[in-house]
Amino acid sequence: MIVTENLLLIFCLFQGIICNEFKAFMPQRIKALRGSCVLIPCTFTIQEKYEEEMVEPAKGIWRTFNNTRVFDSSRNYNQNTLKAELLGKVTNKNCTTIIYKLKSSDSKRYFFRAEPPKYNFQENVMLEVIDSPDRPAISLSSAVKEGAPTSLTCTAPAPCPGAPPVLVWSDTLNGSVEIEQVPQPDGTKTVSSVLTFIASHLHHDKDITCTAQYPVVSKTKSAYEVLTLRVLYSPKNTSVLINPSGEIHEGSHVTLSCISNASPAASSYTWFKVKGDHITEKSAEQNLTFTDINPSDSGLYCCEARNEHGAENSSTVPLNVAYMPQISHESSCSKDYAESITCVCLSHGSPSPITEWRIAGNTLENNTDRGSISNSKLEDHTMRSTLILLKQFIKEQTIQCLSKNHIGTASFQFHVFHEQRQGAEEQIHFLSALYGGFVCAAVSLLGFCFFKCVKKLMKLKSTARPKREGTVELTEINGLDLLCFAELPSR
Repeated sequence: MIVTENLLLIFCLFQGIICNEFKAFMPQRIKALRGSCVLIPCTFTIQEKYEEEMVEPAKGIWRTFNNTRVFDSSRNYNQNTLKAELLGKVTNKNCTTIIYKLKSSDSKRYFFRAEPPKYNFQENVMLEVIDSPDRPAISLSSAVKEGAPTSLTCTAPAPCPGAPPVLVWSDTLNGSVEIEQVPQPDGTKTVSSVLTFIASHLHHDKDITCTAQYPVVSKTKSAYEVLTLRVLYSPKNTSVLINPSGEIHEGSHVTLSCISNASPAASSYTWFKVKGDHITEKSAEQNLTFTDINPSDSGLYCCEARNEHGAENSSTVPLNVAYMPQISHESSCSKDYAESITCVCLSHGSPSPITEWRIAGNTLENNTDRGSISNSKLEDHTMRSTLILLKQFIKEQTIQCLSKNHIGTASFQFHVFHEQRQGAEEQIHFLSALYGGFVCAAVSLLGFCFFKCVKKLMKLKSTARPKREGTVELTEINGLDLLCFAELPSR
């Protein structure tokens, strides 16, 4: 309505169209600080027949609701109850007035009277003198999205043109600030401060304060407004939470939760199990639950959190299921031609087990004159323990491998049979005699075969036909095949 009236007045004044009514245009209500000043913008129109009367000398009068004159532009400044100054010219139909040194008693409704044409306008302004300023207003240009330019505008009324408020931001967010005075439709003015910055997820839920500082005489009166930023961004700081925390035992109930920081909150989740280069999708829920967990569920897990602005993967976390050691049946002992026995014990458990060797129930220490023990850790909580033992310290007895962790103990027995020295010597004598007999028989057989071959060749020579160069015959003697070959001279 006020905007329409202003436009009508401007149209009447500058386009020469006759307005056949008395009407004043001013704000309906203005607030100002005690001790400061206030500008009341004011214009009016009159009936056409009074236009000729609008000549100097002319004056403007402000009166209260009970028709008490508190200001007369023709009087001296100190003669007026209302310490004011008429800035506009009545003959130009401008009644804009500024009031100084406001007091609480100045809070009244004021009406304007123009002379000429000696007319009391019914339109009025309610002046409210206050001790503390109203809060400024903060507005957003648009939804705040991560990575996008964003503008915050802080606005405060500036009722006193000579002492406008100073607007201060609590944090400029590495952005820029522009200050300007903005005319309002009712003729008053405001001061606005525009803060422009690039939004980040770090700004989410951050409180931004704009403070309006009004200079009043020798001090400052302030008011502030707080805006909590709501930034839209994709999931950040995605992580995996394991419940219960601490050691997980075989058969227990375990839940893995995918936690992320997102705005709005993540709407979908995906779980993965990672083994080397192989990745297996496990679930599409926020929580991955094992109701009866077993060692095969151990491994590296990660999750993906997603909302409409993007997605993020967590880092992998290990899930280790604690169980007592188990010894592989691939464990074994072997003898070599040297004076030693080598035993290998393969075991796995979680936590990784430690290995102990016993001989005839007695624990064997490492690196003694009896032998040595070496341990190595393989993948998947597997341990390899190797025992090298000198034979002279072993008789027919049991070697035992024990694999331990705080969950339990597993054992595996190796039975070693070692010949007595006297029996071994008798066995060596027997083999030596057998070998000597075989050599003697072979020499005799070769001599007999040679004799037979010579005799046969002489017989063939006496009966051979012309042009025969040689002969080959396969002779079997005592089950042995012998190949004899001789060259004969040609005739």
